Amino acid sequence: MPNTAITIILVSTLLHASWNLMVRRKRSEIQFVFRMLLAVVAIGLIPMVILEFFLAPLGARLWILSAISGIFCGLYFTGLAKGYENSDFTFIYPI
Repeated sequence: MPNTAITIILVSTLLHASWNLMVRRKRSEIQFVFRMLLAVVAIGLIPMVILEFFLAPLGARLWILSAISGIFCGLYFTGLAKGYENSDFTFIYPI
């Protein structure tokens, strides 16, 4: 496996674990998760808008799939926040 792939996997793992720990530490899960969802939208939407208007149009199908993906991401974050509010991190996170 190339070193770049290993690095990306390790960084992704660290980021994923760290944001889950931050959610639990803040004790205001819904607010933190809402902010996290806004950050994910901004990080994903900005490159798409740049591609759409400055480089090459992405097409309607990709925009629709991205919107559907965003809805499911929002549902995941909301469910995770509700789970963290109602139970212990060590029980909810592995589920």
